[in-house]
Order: sequence, then structure tokens, then C-alpha cells
Amino acid sequence: MAERSYPFDGGDGAFISEADWEAMASVWQDDGIIGDPSGAQLSITSQGVAGTLTAVAGRAVIRGFHYSLDANMGVSYTLNTHASLSRPDLVVLRLDRGLNKVAVAVKEGVPGGSTPTPTTSETVYEMPLASVSVPPNSAPVVQSGITDVRGFVSRGVRVVRNGAVPTEPGSLYYSSSSGRVRVVTPKAGTPGVMEDYALPRGGEVAPLSAAGSEQYPIGAPQGTMVWDSVAQSLMVLNGSGAWVAVGAGGGGPAPGTPYSAFKRRGTDLVVTGSTAVEDPLLKISIQKNDVFHFEGALFYRGAANNAASTLQLNHPDVGAGSITTGFDYHDGTTTTPRRQVHTTAVPALGAYGAPVAGTLYLCRVFGTFSNTTGSFGDLSFTYTLTSGTITILKGSYLKVSTA
Repeated sequence: MAERSYPFDGGDGAFISEADWEAMASVWQDDGIIGDPSGAQLSITSQGVAGTLTAVAGRAVIRGFHYSLDANMGVSYTLNTHASLSRPDLVVLRLDRGLNKVAVAVKEGVPGGSTPTPTTSETVYEMPLASVSVPPNSAPVVQSGITDVRGFVSRGVRVVRNGAVPTEPGSLYYSSSSGRVRVVTPKAGTPGVMEDYALPRGGEVAPLSAAGSEQYPIGAPQGTMVWDSVAQSLMVLNGSGAWVAVGAGGGGPAPGTPYSAFKRRGTDLVVTGSTAVEDPLLKISIQKNDVFHFEGALFYRGAANNAASTLQLNHPDVGAGSITTGFDYHDGTTTTPRRQVHTTAVPALGAYGAPVAGTLYLCRVFGTFSNTTGSFGDLSFTYTLTSGTITILKGSYLKVSTA
């Protein structure tokens, strides 16, 4: 049994090996890219040239060793000559202890196989940067075939006082002034702007903030709450996977109480195939008995001439109430606007589409309904495509208010 300690000015600890350094320095910091995850440091990109990828300049730490790339660099890979199967490759940052070197390298997969696993042996240690789908027939890699799998160095928990807030995204800090642990994150929908908020203590419930439904979290657990600053409403995710407004007693505002809600698409929605697709963003929960006005505008374009689609307006069961719905639209066979008016439940508009491929069109939906039976539900749109591709564009909206 032997004791060992280092580094010192003299004695046995004055001389340390590469292995000594790695054993010591690797516990100071997790392996990863140095910088902001929203940046491109050491990311892998394609310029559309067969046999070559590009590694973007950046720095990293791997097992305590520092790596720096001061300019974008070409990264060569072997062409995939298979006639039909793509080949999964893995681009890594490789520490080769035998060569005393850290470098970007490509681990080649097998056509039709699985992505290679990083090596973590005594002589070689690899940190993944990107998984790459190499097309068959020696074709160049396209950007959509590159999946970014970079990891980033961790940040410690700082202790601050009197508002000395760190600005790096991902920073955790303890404010001795407020007695709270807080985190710094990029502000949703506002590139380059940071925000910080307190982590909830035991027993606390901290609602998220969103400027409209397009900023609601995806895949959140049941019971998650969001304050919607556009609708000015606190929303909760129920057991059916729907976001519903939190009102007095959990049942929404009482009849006669003014109510208004607005939802807008912040991203495009591409509809293909014959399966009915309910718009996950243009959906408003009706949580009261009342008379409502509604209006919506769907901005869209088709990928092919006369691509046709049907549009259905979903709504709560109005029971003894009534609904009137109007559609202003194009029918996919002429550039002349058309109009339909429905007084039936669950009104549907058929064969609206894009007369000219790639041209922007508008379908306006408007009407009124009375919900007097206590049957609550969602007002929403469902699209069913019969041919081609329809893209519902960001900016499309749905608005509901009490009469």
C-alpha cells in the first residue's frame, strides 16, 4: 500500500505523469463543449460535398484535457457505396492517450445498422458530437441527416448577494438576499435574452410563463400549470392531455362574466396523408355556460396545384343551444373566393385547398354558438387531407369571446 499526493514544488509530488494529470483534472469539470448550448461551438455541419463534413470552431474539455479548434475545419468520412441503405456514422472528439492527442474523428457504422458506440477504453476515450446518416450511392450528407448530440460543461452553484445575478445560461445560483436557489435560462421566443427565476421549494407550485399557447411545454406531466400572458389566464394540463383554464371552483367563470381567449400558431403545421389531424395549438377550452362569438384565420399553402383538404370545426356539445358557422375560402379548383354557412353541429368545410402550388391563401372561419347544457370542451380545428400537402402557417389564429 502506498500513499501518493501531488503536485508540489519538491518531493515525489513535483513530478506528475499524464495519467496523474487526468486523474486529478478530470474531476474538476464534466466532459463537454465550452460555451452556450444555443451556439455552434464544435457542431458538425454539411456543405453538401460528398466525403466531407465541417466542424465549427470551438473549445472543449475531455477527461481534464483541453481542446481548441480556432477555425472551421473539414472532416473527412468514407463514402457509402451501398445501393439502398444509409450508414449511421458517429462524429466524436477523441482522446488518444497513446498519441497524446485530442482530435475530431469519425466512427464508421454499417449500412442499415445502428449508430456506433463511443469508445471509453484505457487508451482511447471518445465524446460524441453528432450522429450522421450517410446516404447510399456515394451521395453527400445533407444537413437534415445530422443530429447534434453535443454535451456541454456543467456550471457550479454560485452564492451571490444583493442581486449579483450571473448571465450565463444554465447557471444555478443561491441568493443569500432572498434565500432562494435560482436558475438562468434563455427566454422563450426572445433570442439572446436571459431570464432567471426561483426554483420551487418543497410544497410550492411554480407555474410556467407563456406568451400564447405556442409556448406551452410539450410532453409536460399532468397538473402542470402555465400562466398565459396573452389569454390572461392560468392554464392547467388535465388528465386528458388538454390545457384548460383554471377558474373559480375549477369550473371556469360564471355565466355573464366577460371571457375572451386567443390562440395563435407560432410554428407551421404540415398536414399530409388521409389521417385527421387536430390542430394542437389552435384549441381553446370552453369552461362555462354562455353565448360565444368566435373567429379564426388559417393562412396556408399547398405543395401541389389543387391540393384539397377538409376542415372541421370542433366544439362542445351545445345541447339545446345552437351554432352558426361561416367559412370564407378557396375550393382548390378556382381562384374565386367562396362562402359557406352552416347551422349544424360540428360543421365541416370540404374541398378547400390551394389552386396554385406555393401561393399563400386564407380561410376565414367565424360564427356564434350558445352552450347552455354545462357540456364543456374545446373549440378547435381538425384537418383531413385528400391529396397533396397543406401547410398551416404560423400566424394563423383562433379567438373566442362571450357575446
